[in-house]
Amino acid sequence: MDCYSYIKLINYIRSENPRPEFLTELCHNPPWTDDKYLKPVIEDDPWLSFDFDDLEVPSNICEKMDSSSLDTRDARILELERKNQELTSQLLELNDQRSHLETSLEEMRKRWTELMFSEDSKKSKTTSSQENGPSNSAECGEEIDMSGEDRHYFDSYSHFGIHHEMLSDKVRTESYRNALLENSALLHDKTVLDLGCGTGILAMFAAKAGASRVVAVDQSEIVYDAIHIVW
Repeated sequence: MDCYSYIKLINYIRSENPRPEFLTELCHNPPWTDDKYLKPVIEDDPWLSFDFDDLEVPSNICEKMDSSSLDTRDARILELERKNQELTSQLLELNDQRSHLETSLEEMRKRWTELMFSEDSKKSKTTSSQENGPSNSAECGEEIDMSGEDRHYFDSYSHFGIHHEMLSDKVRTESYRNALLENSALLHDKTVLDLGCGTGILAMFAAKAGASRVVAVDQSEIVYDAIHIVW
């Protein structure tokens, strides 16, 4: 930087009052090259009142500025990489937890099925023994042989899509709720059977209305999600 460039720089700073970061970014393309910045902005400016040749200005000032900018960018990149590693670690941990929950839910479904079938089998055998009649495979909890159409029908209710559509029907859902809650006297201390319970929403309405016991059953796989929701 020569004497004239220094004078222009000082007058540019005096007139434009730029941010330090702005000057750093414009090191290689200085905006103070115009000769208008040779005119002092402040009369008897102390920064222009000494011999420029006596002022030691490093010749590599721009290189130092660039180096500082690079150091800042590198530090920012390192910080972003560190945060990315933390988020990746958290994501892996959450995936492990999700897998564990899915495994636990599947085990719970199997255990629940075993318990239901075992209990139904015991009751059926006891009844059959007392009445000396033939046992019923459905009462023993054995799988019912359904036709393809029946299986397709029940499978269509195994996913949340259709239940989300029904629950999103505000008029329909609130009508069921109001019918149960406004007739709570009919349900008080009664046992209610919710046949085809889906997600269990009506069973919960019945319990809220005062039923002493609510039995919710469903032939589709959604019944396992209902267990999870109610519990």
